[in-house]
Amino acid sequence: MAGESVAFFEGRYMPLSEAKISIVDPAITKSDIVFDVVSATGRVFFRLDDHVHRFEISCRKIRVTLPVGGDEIKRISAECVHRSGFDDACVFMCGTRGLYRSGGVLGDPRDCDNGFYAYAVPYYYVVPRERIETGAHIWIAETRRAPNVAIDQTVKNFNRMASRKAPSRRSTTAPMRRCCSRPKAMSPRAQVSTSGWYAARPYSRPASTCSKESLAARYSISPRKWA
Repeated sequence: MAGESVAFFEGRYMPLSEAKISIVDPAITKSDIVFDVVSATGRVFFRLDDHVHRFEISCRKIRVTLPVGGDEIKRISAECVHRSGFDDACVFMCGTRGLYRSGGVLGDPRDCDNGFYAYAVPYYYVVPRERIETGAHIWIAETRRAPNVAIDQTVKNFNRMASRKAPSRRSTTAPMRRCCSRPKAMSPRAQVSTSGWYAARPYSRPASTCSKESLAARYSISPRKWA
């Protein structure tokens, strides 16, 4: 697969392998971080506006003030895909509590420099692509995710430890049971189709793309930006 994973980190673009975070960042020590992931197929994003909107809601709920706005997140996501060279990609957008301004390991979470980073990686299938038509073994993990009284499950978070048990059980994937029902912000009636896309209501707007021309028109970005 041609291309290289690209990150936007600390205000600049770089290879994903060069993006590093401190081991005392609350994102590591407390998993104090929220995220969202948007896919791009054929360099076309799937419901980018809705993913960014849901991401911003997650940040507000945990009181992380992003240093960038919604339109800038869209531009950064598109730039990451463009620089990566991937036709099919997943873009992660992450909002972090950030390091304590005091430089300490512990402190008041209100005294942190909130951060944002994003990165584009090759598109991946939760169920391997070759199993989509033939069927797959799915094991429902016995370990439940943190209940809603502990972590608001309408906020996308990285509580995924139970899924690490899947390989030992010879299963293809291991979704965890939720302790509450979590509505899908994009469509309350969404179902996963055999192509891996959500069979949801029709688009309310044209899908945004990663091409130079359409981004220039949609987000008023000069094509010279891509040179």
